[in-house]
Amino acid sequence: TFTTHATTLATGQYDPTLDAAYYIKGRVGNLAWHDTNGNGVQDSGEPGLVNTAVTLTGTDGFGDAVTSSTTTDASGFYTIGNIVPGSYKITFGTAPGGYTPTTVDLGGDDSADSDYGVSGQTPAFTMVSADTILTFDAGYWLATRIGSLVWDDTNGNGLQDSGEPGISGVSVILNGTEGDGDIVNLSTTTSATGEYAFGDQSSGSANLAPGTYNLTFVLPAGGYVPTRSNDTDGTDANDSDANEATGSTAFEVLTSGENNPTYDAGFYLPPSIGNYAWNDSNANGVQEEDELPLEGVSVVLTGVDGQGVAVSASSTTDANGYYTFNNLVPGVYHLNFAPPSGYALTGHDLGGDDTKDNDANELLSGRTVDETLVSGEYNTTYDAGFYAGVSVGNLVWLDRNANGVQDAGEAGLAGVIVKLLNGAGVPVAVDADDNPVTDQITDANGNYRFTNLIPGSYRVRFTNPDARYTLSKANQGTDDAQDCDADATTFTTHATTLATGQYDPTLDAAYYIKGRVGNLAWHDTNGNGVQDSGEPGLVN
Repeated sequence: TFTTHATTLATGQYDPTLDAAYYIKGRVGNLAWHDTNGNGVQDSGEPGLVNTAVTLTGTDGFGDAVTSSTTTDASGFYTIGNIVPGSYKITFGTAPGGYTPTTVDLGGDDSADSDYGVSGQTPAFTMVSADTILTFDAGYWLATRIGSLVWDDTNGNGLQDSGEPGISGVSVILNGTEGDGDIVNLSTTTSATGEYAFGDQSSGSANLAPGTYNLTFVLPAGGYVPTRSNDTDGTDANDSDANEATGSTAFEVLTSGENNPTYDAGFYLPPSIGNYAWNDSNANGVQEEDELPLEGVSVVLTGVDGQGVAVSASSTTDANGYYTFNNLVPGVYHLNFAPPSGYALTGHDLGGDDTKDNDANELLSGRTVDETLVSGEYNTTYDAGFYAGVSVGNLVWLDRNANGVQDAGEAGLAGVIVKLLNGAGVPVAVDADDNPVTDQITDANGNYRFTNLIPGSYRVRFTNPDARYTLSKANQGTDDAQDCDADATTFTTHATTLATGQYDPTLDAAYYIKGRVGNLAWHDTNGNGVQDSGEPGLVN
């Protein structure tokens, strides 16, 4: 009624107490906003949060308790008016959608910072008549998440390919700084499927605030090495992000609510390839117990690793015939074996057992097939067999006494054609170097020789020099190096079996020319024992 109480006055009195006081009600407000970078400061472009509850509580100047509530509008602003001067606090409710309050009182500007403390309330403040305080703000952020996969890059191409397994138990370390400046250092390990995450509440890890972070992947146990990072053939979702030298990723800025599942790390176990070179004494292309290793054989590895890098390396076999190429990147490789001096490659892929055969193609300069090596593979099946060429020979002679034995003074027989046959009697077409085998012709001393042959069984067949000659009887005497070995009917020797490097100089042939005797049976008419003129011959 704007009317005072009644006062009664006697004559001459003065009542100076009928007073009136006025105040102007105040208002408070301002903003609830999405602090996308988590730095506690309202930055350009950061949106307001709608429907955030705001409650003012306190005691007015008359001692009366005051409570007044509102919610933020579509732009995140709020105002609470008609506030009687007094002492108050503002409580901000949790923003809808799982938001977390940002850090308070950062940046030095009370009109742009967050005042929503850990208790959920602003500090107490006093309002006087006509106060308008529009600096009570509340910032919120949504938890971030980063992670994904550590995998065995079986082909070493730096990309996650179908079927490549995760690696469990790998340590992953997250380092960085939250938007409000707090230092973060966290660690985890990959699951059974190779996955990991930071900021994943479902896996029990703490909320991860917006900020700037990087990851470091510790080498898995067992000899793994990092694959190539940031392969240009892939995408950020399927490549490896761990630097090969440091195991660390680049720094990533995570904004409020961001889930970045693209930070992966690929590793592989360096594969190896090798095995053995041997003296294939019977040239059958199969390693047998009595055959010896070959030392010093040159082996060259060539290929392209899974990262597209050309690879070339060389080695030599050791004293036991072994060689190995270690610490390779998974890829596609082949080997070339160079025959030692005097040796030739045996036939390849014979015998049906890849661990015992010769894998170096004798028709392709000792090259093997291309082999795809995957992570952790040790391929010990690439072997090479070699043999030294064998020879047969030796002499065709004129057997003056037809005894089938080379006697002193008996001369060699020149110009005799000699044909080479295998043990089964079939003409031999090519030698150890795939050159045609031609007939030999005995030289001026009666010698012949077939050289650089593949180890195996051989015979030779001699041709008759002409119709005057007869082959001596074979296998006379006790010394095979001095007798005649050619059968009188077939003109062919027995089979001789030669191992690598051997020479059989005992395949000889002896010929003789048959003689004749005679002259005359006559009628010695005068009985003087002399063939006289006119004395006739006697017939029959």
